Amino acid sequence: LKYQLQTKNHRHLSPKLLNLAHLLINSGQFQKADALLETTSAFAQHVNVKDDAVVVHFYLGQNDAHQGKWADALLHLQKAYDLSLAKNFKFKKPDILAYLAMAFAQTQSHVKGMEMAQLALNESQAKPRHQSLAYWALALSAHQTEQRDMALQWSEKANPETLDGWYFGQWMAAEFNKATTATDDINGQNQAANEAMQARNEWQLFADDHAIDPALFKQLLSQVGDIVKDTKTTQP
Repeated sequence: LKYQLQTKNHRHLSPKLLNLAHLLINSGQFQKADALLETTSAFAQHVNVKDDAVVVHFYLGQNDAHQGKWADALLHLQKAYDLSLAKNFKFKKPDILAYLAMAFAQTQSHVKGMEMAQLALNESQAKPRHQSLAYWALALSAHQTEQRDMALQWSEKANPETLDGWYFGQWMAAEFNKATTATDDINGQNQAANEAMQARNEWQLFADDHAIDPALFKQLLSQVGDIVKDTKTTQP
């Protein structure tokens, strides 16, 4: 990516920017991910790469979800889903459905959450993490609608092996435990809260250890921004 920008070869640049955004989001570098996605969206629009809009909105929604900003996440994830249907764009579909299911569950839209979760589970390309997230969405929606037995059944279907190295999943599992622990169970509430905090702290440590070089990142944003400006000035 650095070499491509240095040589001013912009061929297939947008997918590389999105791959970097994916790494930033999942390594916990949320502010940098937002900045890169804003720049990438502008670049994709000016080089007329229309399908990238689906991925950009998904990544923006995923990034918001990873920060617990569920109302914002829902807006982007719904946009990604709507665009994917309109364009028959299947890339990242299981991801979009699983995250959208959790966003609906977290914003009290339980029927829609369950619907999206079932769609995610029906996807042949769904991976174990997609399935675990969908099961947690089902379990959370069931719990919050007083279907406690169903909530337990759904939560037990989430594969604990998917949590290894998946900080968002660890956080979601802890948050689910907290939400489903009786409010008068002080020890249980404290344990779940500590597990959630530990997951967030470990994610932050991972982000710090894998932080992109600030000077290099600033240069990247500047160079891509210049490409967009040049495109604007050369367009009729």
